[in-house]
Amino acid sequence: MRYYLEVFDRLEKEHKVGQWECGGVHVWPLVKFLLAREIFDYVKQKGLVPLAGAKKRLLFAASLGADFMSRAPATPADICLLTYSSCRQYRVGDKWFNIFQDPLLYLGNGSTLTTLEVLNTYPTRKPPLNRTHSITLPVLGARILSHRLTPRRLKNEIAEVLRQIEQHSDVIGPTHVDSLKQSASEAIPYVFRLADVFQRHLENLRPRLGLLSAYYNLTGIAFCLACRRMGIPSADISHGSSGKSHYAYAGWYEAPNSGYELLPRDFLTRSEWDAEAPEALCRGSSFHRPPTVVGDLASHVWRENGYRMAQPARTTLDRIRGRDERTEVLIALQDANGLTPLLLEVMRELSGRCFFWIRLHPMYVTNPRDFRVDADASCFDVVEATSQPLFALLERVDAVISESSSVAEDALPWGVLPIVTHEVGRFLFSEHIEQGRMIYAPNSSEIITALTEAGERLELDYRAALASQRKNLNSYLAAS
Repeated sequence: MRYYLEVFDRLEKEHKVGQWECGGVHVWPLVKFLLAREIFDYVKQKGLVPLAGAKKRLLFAASLGADFMSRAPATPADICLLTYSSCRQYRVGDKWFNIFQDPLLYLGNGSTLTTLEVLNTYPTRKPPLNRTHSITLPVLGARILSHRLTPRRLKNEIAEVLRQIEQHSDVIGPTHVDSLKQSASEAIPYVFRLADVFQRHLENLRPRLGLLSAYYNLTGIAFCLACRRMGIPSADISHGSSGKSHYAYAGWYEAPNSGYELLPRDFLTRSEWDAEAPEALCRGSSFHRPPTVVGDLASHVWRENGYRMAQPARTTLDRIRGRDERTEVLIALQDANGLTPLLLEVMRELSGRCFFWIRLHPMYVTNPRDFRVDADASCFDVVEATSQPLFALLERVDAVISESSSVAEDALPWGVLPIVTHEVGRFLFSEHIEQGRMIYAPNSSEIITALTEAGERLELDYRAALASQRKNLNSYLAAS
């Protein structure tokens, strides 16, 4: 798995791919992200297809039309946030809490905020806790038009990039070249066309700051480009693990002095460890700035019971099972297809000593009530573990088990023992494992041994760090 970072390193050092340009824009970041997905196929094996089946696609189309017709007007604001309907992850009463928008409104010290939202899941999780402005149809329109109205000069420049990809097949890997060329030929004109859409919105909104999360998809890259064109600072809010092994945050050898136009200027990270990842990128550029550690924004709101979101979830979980001598374990699943034999073996072995909260990934469309677990029903819960806010679980469990989910890092500020079970997790969290903050346990006996020690909370005091993160966020929003 170190392979893809080594590929990036060779391409940047030996072949100067950072100089590739189309339309006056350095396109290496886009090509890099597309290449990472070709090389790193672990994610492709997971069941993260939000719209499977003709019926769901039809319902999604109907929801899209209703979403567009009922959209709130976009009004000028200090901050423009780009987000997705899948970021509405928690219920607050009969409304849905967006893990970025609503914390920013709660923590932003009076900064006004307009949210541009893309509908990307079904069901659509309505209504939102706070208003959003739907831009789904313009985004889809940009995708359609990008293939029909690409200027000849841009086509020629794209063709040159594709020739360069072909010439470096020995580094990229012959099996990846054709699919990478195909995806790049489609993605580059789409990003330019979508940046035009975002630029028109930014001209109307006149924000002083653009924010987004998971910037490294095509929509996010286009938003960063639009902000750059407008001279508006942009910042990525880390949504999960974004450390030294993440292809979008690490693996940079150097950047052009003027910076990459497709990347955010700033990075708002969740931890000091994640802040170290884009060091080379920031060091080589006069544009990109050192990261600011702000923590998990939704977690800050939860700890203060903002929007009164915490107590109902706590009451629900207490009703499901009262506290007893059993060790409580959160299993953070990354595959909608079911529990692995490894986890089933652990659950069956420890059914009398542990209670397992089995949480599906928030992007899964699988109904948690339909998720089957071949184990003693008295030792686990799926439905509430999935539907309640993550923090309601982290504040009560003793351990987290996951292949490689960022929930392992989420657990640390709560004093919870993270156990990673997959080689990918060992790779992503190698620093945490080496320094004793996490345990790598690839088989059932090692997991069981680790769980016998999980009742003792980690001796890590994060209170000062949490206060510092809040201060950093307020200072950043005030200064930008």
